[in-house]
Amino acid sequence: MKSINRHGTAAYYTNRLRIARKDFSHSLSIEFSTQIAEYLIKVNKGIEKVKFEAYEKLKRQVLYSSGVDFTKGESQDEARKHGAMLFKD
Repeated sequence: MKSINRHGTAAYYTNRLRIARKDFSHSLSIEFSTQIAEYLIKVNKGIEKVKFEAYEKLKRQVLYSSGVDFTKGESQDEARKHGAMLFKD
């Protein structure tokens, strides 16, 4: 039990969230601990944050590569430069 918790905690702090979620879930299935439950909540929030950021990055990439001018009054080249700057962020 202690080794599962330590492995999950190490995975959490090294940003390997899926491994941490698996370890904490396994630990909670054996024995309930409020501390481990709190870690599991943090891990789930972290995973949702990563998913959201990946979705937003993909959305910016698709808008940039589509070549559609979504800006008003800017030339196509300026719009691409603006899109590239947003994509890098």
